[in-house]
Amino acid sequence: MATCSLDYMALVVTREGLTPKDPFSKILGVEIPPTIDDYSEWKMLAQSLTGQMHSHLIHLGRIEEDKGEGFPKWNSFVEESNAIRERADGLESVLEELFQELSEGELFLTAPIQKAIDVAVSAVCLMEQIDGAVLDLGAQPLSIPPPVGGKGSGNGQGPSLGFLATVGILAITGIVIGGIVWYSRSQIAIAGEV
Repeated sequence: MATCSLDYMALVVTREGLTPKDPFSKILGVEIPPTIDDYSEWKMLAQSLTGQMHSHLIHLGRIEEDKGEGFPKWNSFVEESNAIRERADGLESVLEELFQELSEGELFLTAPIQKAIDVAVSAVCLMEQIDGAVLDLGAQPLSIPPPVGGKGSGNGQGPSLGFLATVGILAITGIVIGGIVWYSRSQIAIAGEV
């Protein structure tokens, strides 16, 4: 994973307050297995930061164009920017990722979430390098919007709908399995009495 300053890493926070060091949801402070909501959050953040990175690159290109000396700095970042954009575009929908993981025998979205985190971190680290090049040219970089989330912030909206749906599905599944086990045992007990 790329490394960059804390100022830029502070941008890698989902709306639910998840960070690369703390990437999964928690219930009452206890980490739960990665949910579809976690993946959706990371995918959305990765694609948003990739878009911002591209805007910063365009800004650098305009500054170099105004100077009339070609595009040496812009050219040095284009290939890496395109690679990050391809990786962001390659992040699948949540259902495609879930089915892929299930087909590989995985029950959780840990690997796809890590891919999205890697894209997000790569985007902000390249954005930092681009902004450094803009400063080297004596211009001001584009402003960076503040992070949309924060540790435990959840934007004050409480649990998200995807999270609640995941918990509901798990609860119903537990009830159904419990009912099947109870019914099976009762049938075995009845058969043993006959």
